[in-house]
Amino acid sequence: MWPEYVLTVVYLINRLPSSVFYGASPYRIVYGKDPDLSHVRAFGCLCYANILNNSDKFSSSSEKCVLLGFSTEKKAYKLYSLDKKTILFSRDVRFYETIFPFKMQSCDGSQSPNDEEGDPPSVEGNRRAASDDCEVTVEDEAVTIATQMGENGVTSEGINLQNQNGEGPSNTEEEPQTEFRRSTRHKSQPIRFNDYIVSSSSRYGLEKNVCFATTLNKSVEPKSYQEASLNPKWNEAMDAEMEALHRNNTYEVTDLPPGRKAIGSKWIWKIKYKSSGEVDRYKARLVAQGFGQKEGVDFEETFSHVVKMVTVRCLINLAVTNDWPLYQLDVNNAFLYGDLHEEVYMKLPPGYYDKDETNVCRLLKSLYGLKQAPRQWNEKLTTVLVDHGFIQSKNDYSLYVKHDKGVFMALLVYVDDMVITGNNKLEIEKFKQFLNSKFMIKDLGVLKYFLGIEVLENDNGVCLTQRKYCLELLSEYGLLACKPAATPLQQNVVLNHVESNGDKFITNLTEYQKLVGKLIYLSVTRPDIAYAVHCLSQHMHAPLQSHFNVGLRVLRYLKQGPGTGIQFNKGKKFSLHAFSDADWAKCLKTRKSVSGYCVYFCNNLVSWKSKKQATISRSSSEAEYRCLASATCEIIWINKILKDLDIEGLLPVNLFCHSSSAIQIAANPVFHEKLNILKLIFIWFSKHEGLK
Repeated sequence: MWPEYVLTVVYLINRLPSSVFYGASPYRIVYGKDPDLSHVRAFGCLCYANILNNSDKFSSSSEKCVLLGFSTEKKAYKLYSLDKKTILFSRDVRFYETIFPFKMQSCDGSQSPNDEEGDPPSVEGNRRAASDDCEVTVEDEAVTIATQMGENGVTSEGINLQNQNGEGPSNTEEEPQTEFRRSTRHKSQPIRFNDYIVSSSSRYGLEKNVCFATTLNKSVEPKSYQEASLNPKWNEAMDAEMEALHRNNTYEVTDLPPGRKAIGSKWIWKIKYKSSGEVDRYKARLVAQGFGQKEGVDFEETFSHVVKMVTVRCLINLAVTNDWPLYQLDVNNAFLYGDLHEEVYMKLPPGYYDKDETNVCRLLKSLYGLKQAPRQWNEKLTTVLVDHGFIQSKNDYSLYVKHDKGVFMALLVYVDDMVITGNNKLEIEKFKQFLNSKFMIKDLGVLKYFLGIEVLENDNGVCLTQRKYCLELLSEYGLLACKPAATPLQQNVVLNHVESNGDKFITNLTEYQKLVGKLIYLSVTRPDIAYAVHCLSQHMHAPLQSHFNVGLRVLRYLKQGPGTGIQFNKGKKFSLHAFSDADWAKCLKTRKSVSGYCVYFCNNLVSWKSKKQATISRSSSEAEYRCLASATCEIIWINKILKDLDIEGLLPVNLFCHSSSAIQIAANPVFHEKLNILKLIFIWFSKHEGLK
């Protein structure tokens, strides 16, 4: 009966308040109303299902059962017949919630009603055994049952072991109980997943992360210094941070000059997890409260670039094709290496100085939290890499390449995380030693986990997946046990933007924006949800309840394959091609069209986008032509990135479009009156003859 027990538990959890939803139940989140719990009864209690339309008036008018749960398909109770040993459904049931036949028989060691041999012992015997061994008194209940059953035309004899003549027609639906066994049928993944890598042997790919959410709940990050100081692990992390600050000569203690104001300082604690959900390390960081800085006094420029994900996919694709190794590096306390040109004063770190101390810290190096800290670190790193012979790409400033006597190395930088690859392992090791002499480097070995993306090697190449992030997202919204959806959106659905009686605006915009933001990051490795996320992003400032429900549907779609990702197969020839398509006047509010394209390098997907066009198109041909122009921009930029990676000879590039009119406009410089608006686009388009 354990499966029935689990189903009943899930049924009840979905209808009870949850802290995940701030006191609301999952049922209310889905259906927008509170559940009706008036039908809930004690699981496993004794009950009698009435037999209606019984042709034999001498037979029993009820059937003795045990409550197994609640049907999800009909308004009925799921019961187990103690006489016939079958499962049945019925609405007309009388319950005795203080009597539990299974519990009593387990107490006196007698045979369980679920056994196949022999008849189950009588309720009277159960009561005597329970009274003797389990200290349960039920004599009064026996009298009550006899009285109540007598009023309904059933004698007290009907309470005995079994009905003397319990056979006869019944309106209750019965289904024979089958033995639970392990299926020997061969399981194969659906055909629609053939273009993806699902790194799992089970149905939904959750077997490695069953206890992941439980592990996260047991790890608590402190909110104050007093709370953190009670844990030796956090004390050790804070001591390591202070040691790094002193080693880098980050600040000096001095008096605060007149007319200046010191910004605050704060401790931040974070638990770092591995891709499997296990705790990697406890990390403490002293940060400056940069929101107190004044522009022109404490800082000037703040912009700092980060690597584009398309560049990351292109580099990994190149490494897989050339069979190059991929390594990952991490710079400890990266922001502390940046030189600070302005005079910035900060309050002393909490917990390491006397509270009555009046001195302040004059920052000599950049510190986490300062507005200019990322820019100063990137400037320092670029200087070191250029001195070592690297060239900074002009198409993506986070990409650095080095050509030297047949040796090629490429380096990607995302703040303090680095990915390096090349055609010479010995030179890569020398470069690691060089970086370690300039900064404190942690060599993480072969690339496995980068920016929340798992890099999995397989026989055909490399797979990028966000399995851990996806499971965290499902756990956050309580959908780890939900029924998966087949598609992110229903077919031909268009999200409405007008409020109605049954579809009101959401008052808590933050929750909706958080959900969409997390789905945007998840689309880094999931192009199949790009269009759905694009549709949800159109309503960030005025979302309806139906929009939030669509977001939950996307999560349910992700549930069927949380380990699905992008596969980069090994290729033999470098090639570049793309596909484009447009949906004319898709937006009901603005009547703007939607552009969509995807770009393939070595037959592996490296770039995709679904975006609403900036202007209104007066025809489908115009919309398709604008989409071609957007795809052309992306192809030109990717081609330049590949040139920086020493890949030449990719032109001409095939750009596929199913609109014959848009192709004719692109091929023939003939402009009618209605197409004059596209003339500037065509002039720019015709200059790039590498497309065909």
